[in-house]
Amino acid sequence: MNVHTKDGKETYVGKVSPVTYIEVSKNADYWLFYLRKEYVHTKREVDKLTIIGSDAIQALISYEYRENFLLIHYLESSPFNIGDQSELMITPSILSTICMKSFHQGFDGFVAIHIKHVNTLIRHYRRFGAKMISKNRIYFDDVASNKLIDVYLRKGER
Repeated sequence: MNVHTKDGKETYVGKVSPVTYIEVSKNADYWLFYLRKEYVHTKREVDKLTIIGSDAIQALISYEYRENFLLIHYLESSPFNIGDQSELMITPSILSTICMKSFHQGFDGFVAIHIKHVNTLIRHYRRFGAKMISKNRIYFDDVASNKLIDVYLRKGER
């Protein structure tokens, strides 16, 4: 997976994998969302994004499989990846893996995200092809998912 810097000058190899119990125990108070609660939720999966060669967790994502789409409950960059101090584009990298999981599950790439209705957050997701469903929910269709996968998993052009 590609993790690009915000200036587009560098690309790192990233990996998305399940969070372990040890990581949850060690890092639960570090994150804004309730990591322990999400980890023990029977219908949800919690994955982490890391850069190959580093143990630092760049982002976490909590999601569940629904009848014909994946629903993301939480997607959070680590505190050192938020705001101006961040050098990495975290959101599209971790989203691309969830889009791929949607295709593998037979959901045609459809992914929904339950979000806070904040205009800057909505604009952020729209940059990657998201569309509004309702006040608190956006989604990625097959076209948007394929674009994310091409750029961040298949090393395509941005």
